[in-house]
Formats: sequence, C-alpha cells, structure tokens
Amino acid sequence: MRRSPNARIINVSTNGHVFGDIYVENINLRNGAYGALKAHLQTKLALVLFTREMARRLGPDSNIKVYAINPGMVNSRPGSNIFARIFKALLTLPIDMGPQTYLYCALDELLDNESGFYYDNCRRVQRMHSKAVDDKTGHDLWKLSADLVKLEDKYAI
Repeated sequence: MRRSPNARIINVSTNGHVFGDIYVENINLRNGAYGALKAHLQTKLALVLFTREMARRLGPDSNIKVYAINPGMVNSRPGSNIFARIFKALLTLPIDMGPQTYLYCALDELLDNESGFYYDNCRRVQRMHSKAVDDKTGHDLWKLSADLVKLEDKYAI
C-alpha cells in the first residue's frame, strides 16, 4: 500500500458505535462479561477508534488514507408481511444505495486529503460522540491489539 500513489482503507462500523464501550482490561469480555450485543457494539466503536489511531500513526502526508463508515441498513429482501415491508421501507436503504458510502470513501477525490474520519450517508460526520474521539483509548486499544497479535516493531506503523 505504501508504494501506491493513493491507497485507501475503509473500516465498516455502524452508528451503533455510540452505544459501545471499550473494555481494554477485558477486551474479550471473559468471566461472564460477554453479551453478543455488547461485543458487537464494542467492535464497532473499536473500528472508529482504530481508524483515528491509524490515521494519526500514518500522518497527514501519508499516501494511505483511512476512513470509518456506516453503510446503513439495506433492504435486501422484501418483508414477509405488510408490517415488515413498511418497517423496511421506512428504516432501510434501497439496495442500490447500500454501497454508496463505500464508493464515496473509496473513490471520491474530495477525500484525498482527509483521513481518520467517520462517514455516514456519503458525508463526514462532524459531531462525534466523545467515546468515538477518545484518543487515549484509541492508543491503548492499538497497543493492546499489537500485543495480542505479537506485532513485531518492524511492521508497526
């Protein structure tokens, strides 16, 4: 990626990240702390923090740009009854709109000088929840992740 003139990394999160918490001391939610929703929301918040930390580590002059996105809920199948169809019609994106934020972050030249931000509906989200911009937690999470996978210093950013 470093040899590419313009590389982009897109991390898929969700707006649900605002309900997540990072448990650095118990990242795998062991000893009865695990819950499927709790783990899911932790990972979505972690992806936003990871994106910010990676952008910081790469630096503003890097050819590699990093984005976190909310792809939205896509209506990929019609509902089985009228209530499900109404729910889906009101709260989900049409199938052709599902990939738009991915494509925006992957291809739009307007983002050539942006990195480390969160995008929803093809727009950068300006006002992020304080948990999603907690750079100390992002740094601690990065360090923990590097330790867990035994990342050698020569590969670290």
